[in-house]
Amino acid sequence: MSYIIGRDRHLECEATVAILRSIVLLLVALPLALAQTSSIPDRTLVAEGDTFIQARHKPLGHWKLWRLRGGEYEVAESLADGKPVVQTFRFNRHFLPTGFSLAAGRTPYDSNSVSLSISCDYAPKELHCDADLDGHKSTASLAAKQPYVFIPGEYYDLDFCWFLTGIVRLATSGGNQPVNLYGMIDRPGHIGEIDLKADSANAEPMRLTLLGEVTAEALGKSQKLKRYNWGGPEELSELRVTPKGIVVSMGKADNSPVGLVFSGYKEYQAWGPDL
Repeated sequence: MSYIIGRDRHLECEATVAILRSIVLLLVALPLALAQTSSIPDRTLVAEGDTFIQARHKPLGHWKLWRLRGGEYEVAESLADGKPVVQTFRFNRHFLPTGFSLAAGRTPYDSNSVSLSISCDYAPKELHCDADLDGHKSTASLAAKQPYVFIPGEYYDLDFCWFLTGIVRLATSGGNQPVNLYGMIDRPGHIGEIDLKADSANAEPMRLTLLGEVTAEALGKSQKLKRYNWGGPEELSELRVTPKGIVVSMGKADNSPVGLVFSGYKEYQAWGPDL
């Protein structure tokens, strides 16, 4: 009996030593892990360029694309009218949109312009947005049907290429499924407050029609691009999309020089979905 008791105590001691050893290793490893995490920059510049209006032969604005620590992509633009606009597009690990944020300052020399910031989360069954219009804060939620995205009312200098990238990724991930759109409106009887509803300009979900493929210069290199019709205005009806699902231009299907394209592109780090 004494042998059994002694053996049990010995095993208990070994277990205690093992636990203490694990705690010591954890305490040693934790500062190292925290140091590595803190060394990750909050934002990293990955690319920049101009959005070019083909018909006018001039840039609409200069943009810089940043990858944030959480994996989001931030597009900071200096528009031709001097207004600063920052938009953040959030994606999950499958590069499908999960949220959107926009912060637009006043247009210089325009006393009627307003500042706006809005942040929206795409929950599985609910769209939730917080807004700040010239210092007046409000919030709104709406039952939403997947797949869907949010589009600000009156567009508020929305970056169409990134907005439509989210739609293309959603549509093509489910066998070219239609994508629902929800927009922002003023809340009736409440000045400066927002409300949400299905986008009135697109009562039907947005559907993409594949037009074929073309090999063209995009994002600094020759690529095979897919061509989609997204149902927009004729002069912007065709989207050209990289193999990773990034919309790089909007224009006419007959290749006339109308629409929006990227120019002066510079890439500093590889980016986009890891497909």
